[in-house]
Amino acid sequence: MGADDVEYGLWNVAALCAREPRRSWPEIVRAHVAGLSGDDGPTELTEDEVRTQLHERLQGADQLPDPAWFPSATVLSDVLVSIPVLDTPTQVVTLAEEKYEVVGGLVRWREHGRAATRALVDSEPIEHAEVDPDTGVHIVMGDSFLTASLALHLPELMARFGVVDHGRGVVVAVPFRHQVAFHPVRGPESVQAVNQLVGLALRSFAESPGGVTPHVHLVRDGVWTRITMFDEEGAPGIVAGPELVAALEG
Repeated sequence: MGADDVEYGLWNVAALCAREPRRSWPEIVRAHVAGLSGDDGPTELTEDEVRTQLHERLQGADQLPDPAWFPSATVLSDVLVSIPVLDTPTQVVTLAEEKYEVVGGLVRWREHGRAATRALVDSEPIEHAEVDPDTGVHIVMGDSFLTASLALHLPELMARFGVVDHGRGVVVAVPFRHQVAFHPVRGPESVQAVNQLVGLALRSFAESPGGVTPHVHLVRDGVWTRITMFDEEGAPGIVAGPELVAALEG
C-alpha cells in the first residue's frame, strides 16, 4: 500500500514476470516499483482533479483493495463491481470513498464519473473485430486502462460498431482492462459463441496484466448474470441458469 491509502496490487507485475525469463524478473520488479513510487497519486483531492479525472471502472470483486472502502460500489454480480477511480496521466488511482469528502462527498460526483466513462465509448481510440463471423463473437481492444469498463455502456458500445442486440441479451467477457468481448445472443445457435467466450475469458485473464474477471456474464436489460463457475477442483463450467436458458431458447 502506498501513501494516502492508494493501493498497488501485485497482479500486474506478476503477470508481466510470467511472460519473461526468470533472469529478467528483478529488473521488471524494479521498474514497476519505480513507476508506482512517483508523485502522480493525489495527496489531497481538489475539485478540478475530480472533475477532470473521475471515472467509473469495472473491477473484479475479489480484487478490491478493501471492500470496506466502497460502501456504495455498484454490484453487478457476485464477482464484478464498478467503483470510482481517478484516471491520471500515468496510472489509474483507486481511493477509498471517504477520501472524496474533501470535495463534497462521492454522491456529488458519482454520476459525473459514470458520464466520463460513457464519453469514452465515443471518443476512445479502440479497435473492433468480429473474430468469428460464423458465431458472431466480437472483441474490442484499447490502450486505455478503462477499455474493459466500456462494457458498463454496452448498448452504446455495440452501436458504435453497428452490432445489433437481438433482444435476447448479450454474453460479455471482460477478462482484463484492455479488452471487452461480446456476442448478441441469437438463439440456440449461440451455444458455440458462448463456449468461445468462456475459453477466451479464461486465456486472456490468465495471460494478461490488469485482470478483471475470468467469468462470463449474460447482460440483459442492464442486468448482469454470471454464467460460468469453477468446481471444487478449479475446473471451469457453464451455469445453465434460467436466464441463459431463456436467452438461448426463448
